[in-house]
This record gives sequence, structure tokens and C-alpha cells, in this order.
Amino acid sequence: MAAGPCPHAARAGVWRAYADFTANAATGQTAVTLGTDLTARGDYVPRALPDAATQATVDGFTVSYQGTPQTAAIQPLLFTVAQPAAPGTKTAAPETPGVELERYLGAYGHLVVLREGDLGYVHVHPEPELVGGAVKFWLAAPSPGRYRMYFDFQVAGKVHTAEFTLRV
Repeated sequence: MAAGPCPHAARAGVWRAYADFTANAATGQTAVTLGTDLTARGDYVPRALPDAATQATVDGFTVSYQGTPQTAAIQPLLFTVAQPAAPGTKTAAPETPGVELERYLGAYGHLVVLREGDLGYVHVHPEPELVGGAVKFWLAAPSPGRYRMYFDFQVAGKVHTAEFTLRV
């Protein structure tokens, strides 16, 4: 996930922090995920998850995904990033495709998926190369339910995070 200050850190409430890494052992490598709850004091007001959507806007970019995750099989998810057309530009399309994605931590994107309720955690890396300009992940949802997906991508040296709600 994106490094630096958390944009939500100033909001009161209970937050979940994750660390995932690979531990080396005599028998090989083991994927490890640790989590802890953090509490920020203040007047906490619960917020409902937004409705499920396949498109989000972040920092002037329009990010969308195609694909339908399932619980019984790994399914492809393709994320595309477009930038709004410049003001005064006459174009039929509201976005300009062809944003030059850069590798961030060795990949064109990172995807974290959290399950509503117990905050079950999945961190997925994409295929090593772009597929038709899209970042392609393979995902199997652990169980039916609502999830929040966080897609990190980098453009011009800056990391952006697009958020989506998904119902499986």
C-alpha cells in the first residue's frame, strides 16, 4: 500500500493496521500477515460502505475495473487508469486513456481486498506486464460478502489509491 501519512489518520475510530511480508525459514519462505487494531480518540461517527461500483475517481484520475470475482475460482480483474481531458478540449470521450503507469514496489499496481465485518485480508500482485494498458490481477474471494478493494498505482512518481466496494 501507499507509503506516507494515512489520509484517514486524523479521523476518530478504530482502525486496522496490516503488515504482510515473507519470512525466510530453513524449510523455505512463508507468507505472513500480521494485524492490529488502533484507536483514534474523538467523536466517532460510523460510515457505511459506499455502494458497489466498478469506477472510482482519485486525484483527477478515473480508475475502473472489469471482472467478477467468485469464491470457487480465481478470476481476472483488469484495472485501467484514465486522466480527464484538459479543460477546453473538444473530445467525445470524458477521459483520455493512455496514462503512463509506472512500476511501484516492482509492479504496475498492488491490490488489497478487505472483507466487511471481520476485515479478512487479501493482498494480490498483478501480472508482470500490462495487458492492453491494464493492470491484470487474479483474485478468488475467500467467501461471499461485501469487500473494500484498494488499488495502488503510480503516475509521474506519485502513488495514488483508488477505492472500490465489491459484492461477491
